[in-house]
Parts: sequence; structure tokens; C-alpha cells
Amino acid sequence: MHLDPENNIDVINNKSKVISKPELLMPAGDLEKAKIAYQFGADACYGSTSAFSMRTREIGFNYQSLKKAVDYAHS
Repeated sequence: MHLDPENNIDVINNKSKVISKPELLMPAGDLEKAKIAYQFGADACYGSTSAFSMRTREIGFNYQSLKKAVDYAHS
């Protein structure tokens, strides 16, 4: 694929191409790490309580702090 940079058109196939920015997904073991990830540009974070995670020693989330992290992400 060869793009015409001014028009985002594939020069060979003459088709319009949408160039999307990749999403930055960061792990968050607790509320503080989730906030830091967003402050440094993460688009999304993943984390869990110990009941649903295979990384139980690295989990700092409980149900209340996980809800706070979700609320922070949506603000």
C-alpha cells in the first residue's frame, strides 16, 4: 500500500484508507497505578479483584477501589 499523504488514498488501489491511532492499554494492579497510567497517556487500563485474576499477589484492587478506578477512567 502506498499512501498519498495529503489525501490518505492508497495510490495503487485508489481506495480511501483510514489511518487510526493504536490504543495504549496498560495494566493496573491498583487504583494508584491506574491513575498514573492515565496521567501518562493510557487510553485504557485492565485490572481485577483477586477473585477474577491469575496474578493474585499483584492485586491491589478490591471492589470499592476497582469502582473508583472505573469512575476515574470515565471522568
